[in-house]
Amino acid sequence: MVAQWLIRTYPFRALPVIPDLLDIEPNVDGLAALSIFATSTYLAMVWFSRSRAENALRVEARERTDPLTGLATQRVFLDRVDGGLLRSRNLGYACALILIRVDNIEKVAADRNLDNNEAVILAASRAIAKTLRAQNTAARLSGNRFGVMAEGIAEGSGTELATKIVAQGLRAGECGLRGSELQFQIAVIEVVQPEIDSTALFQQLEEVLRQMTSQSSPNRIRTLARITGRQAV
Repeated sequence: MVAQWLIRTYPFRALPVIPDLLDIEPNVDGLAALSIFATSTYLAMVWFSRSRAENALRVEARERTDPLTGLATQRVFLDRVDGGLLRSRNLGYACALILIRVDNIEKVAADRNLDNNEAVILAASRAIAKTLRAQNTAARLSGNRFGVMAEGIAEGSGTELATKIVAQGLRAGECGLRGSELQFQIAVIEVVQPEIDSTALFQQLEEVLRQMTSQSSPNRIRTLARITGRQAV
């Protein structure tokens, strides 16, 4: 269509000055030159459009994925938690909310003479990611805190997932920390059609982790009472 417009606009006229990059001889037929010009213009437009689309995808990916961990950003995770709780209320299926504390980030970094904790955080992220299914979402929530949301689960599956996460942390060599172990402390709660919101759930989980730390509990996982509607069972 660009070529047709140019031909209608410049029928049998001399072509306007063309950039040297086109390398068109002065005696080239006007119609052929216009066709070359139109093709070049079209290809430039395609390249520009594709470049903009790729840039938009990169920006969107940065907004949705944490560049250090490769997990969801905190905002995306919290949105999915709220969405999962809403679907649980409306559809009646169970979901589990898991809060994870990496107990020995600083120690592992010091033992390996690392300048910072990033390699340890990345390994912890990989360990968690290895245990997840497609319908699970995970994110780093703070320095040594991670969260996991598992939707559409059977009863007890939240604790099973937490067990897999703990075991994977002990195999940190598979995640880039050969010779080291990552010690996870995990609080789990399963809910079905909960009337409680995500903020209250996170507060309960955080309090459990605080108690586990203060009591130096040898248990790596603590499961809260299952919540169904307004009642804990």
